Amino acid sequence: SLLEIEVQEKDNPVTELAFFRSFVIFRLEGLIRLNGRDVTESESIEANQIFGYLKSAFSKICLHG
Repeated sequence: SLLEIEVQEKDNPVTELAFFRSFVIFRLEGLIRLNGRDVTESESIEANQIFGYLKSAFSKICLHG
């Protein structure tokens, strides 16, 4: 799995979105560093609290669609 990623922040408006970091942490489970900063356990928990519903929503869509 991917452990570390650098996303260019300069001239990249997506990195300015309110939950950008949380979403990346949620989607790349097991990530330990994002843009040079360690991913903390509390960030992982928060990311799952914010976006966890997506897992069940997507699985329902895939099962029924």
